[in-house]
Amino acid sequence: GYDYISAESGNFCFSPDSNHLAYVIAEDNKEYVIYDNKKSDGYDRVTKSEGGVTSLWKFIFSPDSKHFAYVVIENGKYYVIYDNQKSEGYDNIDWWKSDNFIFSPDSQHFAYWTKQNDKYYVVYDGEKSEGYDEHISLDKKGDYVNNYMFIFSPDSKHFVYVATQDGKQYVVYNNQKSESYDSVNGFNLVFSPNSKHFLYTIDLGGKYYVVYDGQKTDEYDYIKRFDNYDSVFSPDSQHFAYIIKQGDKEYVIYDGKKSEEYSHVWDLTFSPDSKHFAYVVEENNKNDFVVDATRLSFLDNSNYINFSFINNNLIKVIYLQNNNLYSRIINLDNL
Repeated sequence: GYDYISAESGNFCFSPDSNHLAYVIAEDNKEYVIYDNKKSDGYDRVTKSEGGVTSLWKFIFSPDSKHFAYVVIENGKYYVIYDNQKSEGYDNIDWWKSDNFIFSPDSQHFAYWTKQNDKYYVVYDGEKSEGYDEHISLDKKGDYVNNYMFIFSPDSKHFVYVATQDGKQYVVYNNQKSESYDSVNGFNLVFSPNSKHFLYTIDLGGKYYVVYDGQKTDEYDYIKRFDNYDSVFSPDSQHFAYIIKQGDKEYVIYDGKKSEEYSHVWDLTFSPDSKHFAYVVEENNKNDFVVDATRLSFLDNSNYINFSFINNNLIKVIYLQNNNLYSRIINLDNL
């Protein structure tokens, strides 16, 4: 038997294919990882205790289940154990976010943030980047911009993150640094589904811009976070859309063209074949449904709930009216 087996929620970790199991045990004041019934070397810590709750530092399997990594502490230094090989020691490892200790979609690449001598580094496939400063977490408006994120393109050929140096931020794309910005919104880094296009948003001089394939758009008062709506790129990667704010009005930018103004816009959604584009708006305290730039007003005196494409030409809308829940099918062929 062991002196201790970590039994907190999530501390027994299965690989995606369910063929491998990892967990933490303790013996003689050392902690070990048991991986497929084989015991690792002993470390000072593989688990952390925070607020009386013990949990893993970080276990992660590659999507194909062939690679396994985790974080340990030994003699005050942090190490990444990757396929049973120990990295160099660091002062800290930013392990705690699922989006900054990651494998590429094809399982061939692995990346994480580290800290050493007051500088931050990205370790990508074992190679350490130049040193960066601590992240800027808020933009000029005080909004959280999550600049710890990593993003791989869907085909795993491109790798992107945000770096901070001397009070400015940069987008690092395949190890190439962009021009400097006041801030970059880490929530708004997005590749097209075919991996050929890349888009992000920046704050520069108190104005906001979209950078699309390296080209900066018109300036806006604000750009909504991309995780607030369904998609930015169409499934075929040929179209893109996002929501901006000018003054107290919101607009949809679709393929670079601005819509009419609304009080609020949300739920930007493309059809599966990318030929149709829909969203919901609010103006004069009522909701309307916009499909292919045609405004439908059947939502008068009702509370919109949500909508989805059933197929390429049919949309199902759910809404609340007079305390009753309704659904409506919109046939786009009839518009």
